[in-house]
Formats: sequence, structure tokens, C-alpha cells
Amino acid sequence: MASRTLFVFLATAAGAAVGACHTATPVPDGDILATLTASPLAPLAAFDPASLRGAPAVVVFVSPSCGHCLKELPIAQAAAAAEHAGIVAVFVAGNRASDHAFVQQTKFAGPALVDDGSLRVKYAVDHVPYMLVLDPTGHARDAHIGERDADDLRAAISRARP
Repeated sequence: MASRTLFVFLATAAGAAVGACHTATPVPDGDILATLTASPLAPLAAFDPASLRGAPAVVVFVSPSCGHCLKELPIAQAAAAAEHAGIVAVFVAGNRASDHAFVQQTKFAGPALVDDGSLRVKYAVDHVPYMLVLDPTGHARDAHIGERDADDLRAAISRARP
């Protein structure tokens, strides 16, 4: 009987741990693309949010001091490319020099924006990486805090298609 009780306890604990890793993150309302007016990381690299309309897009909020972000941004970039989706990185902390070094280290090829704090507040970005998967109209269909594997992200992008 003790072994059955231990088994039930372990099974319950494992289920709770898995559930904790996959907690739903509230999806923000409205046209997310319309709010991406932060300045581009590269001063001469203008960013037009409308360029991401018409296909799913991934918005990844990152910080150059975040080790998880270093791993997550290349995964997000590869998933977006595989699903023919757009991608943009939004730096919510750091400075232009550290943000630029982060882009080079991760070999991020998409547009990168530097938030002045307004996007971080608007979307309550308290932890990074924070990722939004947008539908072709710019509305969020999926939100996720923390690391995400490539298969899960590709599936979320696929679900954002009409």
C-alpha cells in the first residue's frame, strides 16, 4: 500500500510540475503591430510594422542580460523562417551597445527595436523572453513567457493562420 501511495504522490507531483510549465499566459487585446513604434536598434534601419501584416508574425521581448533569451531568439527566428512568418525582437532592457552585441551573438537577422519602457508597461513584460504570436492582422493569438521549444512555437505560428 505504501508503494501505491508513493506512486500516486509522484504521479500527482509530476502532473503539477508539467502543468506549472505550461500555464496559460493571457493574450493581449488589440492590434499589436500598430503599437510597435519603438525606435529601431540600428538608427538607419527603419522599421514599418505594416511590413509584418498579411502573414503570422512573432514578437520576442528580450533583454541582453537574459541567458534564456540568448537561447530563445535563434529558436524563434528558425521557427518563424520555417513557417514563413515575420519576426521582430524588442529589447526591454539594456543599452544600444549591449543590444547590438546581443543581436550579433544570436545572429538575429530580423528587425530589432529598443523599447523606451512603454511597450514593457503596455504588455506587462515582467519576465523575458516574452513571446507573442500574431495572426496576419497583427492581433495576438498566443502568448508565452520563458523558453519555448521549436515544435511548440511552429505549432503556435501555424495556428495563427486564418
